[in-house]
Amino acid sequence: MESWPETLGVHMSQFDFLTSLNLDKLPVQCKKITSVLGKSCPQLKWLRIGFANFSLTTEDLLSMFFSGDLDTLNEAAPDLPLTDQLDDLSSESIHKAYHQCLVPTHLLYPFCQTLEEIRINHYDSNEPYVIAFVLRHLPRLKQLETSDFEFKDYSASIRALWSFRQPTTIENLEETVCFPSDSDLITLSNYTGTFLSILSCLDDTVK
Repeated sequence: MESWPETLGVHMSQFDFLTSLNLDKLPVQCKKITSVLGKSCPQLKWLRIGFANFSLTTEDLLSMFFSGDLDTLNEAAPDLPLTDQLDDLSSESIHKAYHQCLVPTHLLYPFCQTLEEIRINHYDSNEPYVIAFVLRHLPRLKQLETSDFEFKDYSASIRALWSFRQPTTIENLEETVCFPSDSDLITLSNYTGTFLSILSCLDDTVK
C-alpha cells in the first residue's frame, strides 16, 4: 500500500493527454499522490481530490505544485512580523511569506500551466499566504475550492498578493526578469498580475 501512489503515477504517465481527474475517498496512505499527479498529468485542467477523514497540511498543499525542495522554499520565504500580517490572522504565531516568492517554471509541476479548476477536501488551514502562492503560480486557474464542508473566503489571499512592495535586498530580481532555464533560484518580487486574472476565484468564493 505504501507504494500505491507511485505505482498509480507510473500508470497515469501513460495518459499524458488526460485533462480531467476525479479521485474520491482516498485513504491516508495515499496522501503522497498529491506530489505524483503534477508530473504524471502535464495537461490536466480539472482536478478533484477527496480524502477520507484527514486534511492536507501546508506542506502537502505546497508539494502538489512545487516540485523543488520545500526546505529551500521555506528558507527563501521570509517570516512575517506581526505588523505585516493581515488583521484577520493576528492571532497566528508564525507566518511564512510564500506569496512573495517567485519560483522558476521548471520547479513547478507541468500541470501548473494548464490547471483551470482545483477542488480538494480539504485543506485545514486559514493561512492565506500558501493560497496566494498557488494563485500566483497557476496562471490559468479559474476556480479553487479547498473544502466540501464549509465556506472558504480567499479574499485575504488575494489581497496578500499585492501586500509586498519593496524587495528586501538589492539582489532580488523583479518578476519581469526571466530565469535562466536551469536556475533553481527563488526570488522575492512583487506580484505584477492583474486583479482580473484571479477575479473568478474571488467571485466563486463570495457568492
